[in-house]
Amino acid sequence: MATGVIAAVGIVLAVLFVVLGVVRILPWEAAGTLAATTIGVVSMVIALERQETRRKEAATPEQSKLESEEGLLWEESILVSKNSCSHYNFTIGADEKITGEISSDSYFNVYFVTPRNFTKYTNGDEDFKYEYGTEHASRLKVNFTPGKAGKFYCIIESASQASIDVNVSLHVRKI
Repeated sequence: MATGVIAAVGIVLAVLFVVLGVVRILPWEAAGTLAATTIGVVSMVIALERQETRRKEAATPEQSKLESEEGLLWEESILVSKNSCSHYNFTIGADEKITGEISSDSYFNVYFVTPRNFTKYTNGDEDFKYEYGTEHASRLKVNFTPGKAGKFYCIIESASQASIDVNVSLHVRKI
């Protein structure tokens, strides 16, 4: 319902700006820019509203139950620069695992490491070892169950020669 109202108002405004430009009440450059901007903004609002509707429809009762049993660990969109990494540290119990997804339009490397290997990584030691992860991925479904309880780091780095946007959604879940 709201999508239709937004679309109708956007169309009316765009047509109004075009008419004002044609009859020379507004300079054509201004009228055209306003009409194009209105159409762009309305398109973005409608796309976001449809995306939110699809997200709500996609949630099944089983998925909702699973999400309520999980604890949110790390969820954000981050900019990973080409010359550094983003990381998050967490402590996990013996009866827990990490699930979720990490995705980007570009390629990234992700490593789940112990504090000792995090130090090796940050010191540039190429012999660091990771407990779980992958290289040169654009999407990773995470299902990490550590061998023992303790502190871990999730490291995300760009696998390309540019800074990249990465979406992270990680949860801690009882086994």
